[in-house]
Amino acid sequence: MTLTPKQWVGTWRKAGQALERIKAEELRTMDAQEAIRQIMPMCDWCIEHAEPRTTSGLIEQQRWFAKMREGRQ
Repeated sequence: MTLTPKQWVGTWRKAGQALERIKAEELRTMDAQEAIRQIMPMCDWCIEHAEPRTTSGLIEQQRWFAKMREGRQ
């Protein structure tokens, strides 16, 4: 059976609504400790793969402000 474009859109709209209900229920019943346990590997990866910063970005920000003052964005 081939769906028409209108049927295809309707199917995905219903699926989207069902997924939103599932997501809302999961958030409502989420255990904070379990959520932290699941997130920590991502945080660890970010820390392990982060490159040290050589600047805070303040100099770049000041450069942008100067350009804006001079009217040359």
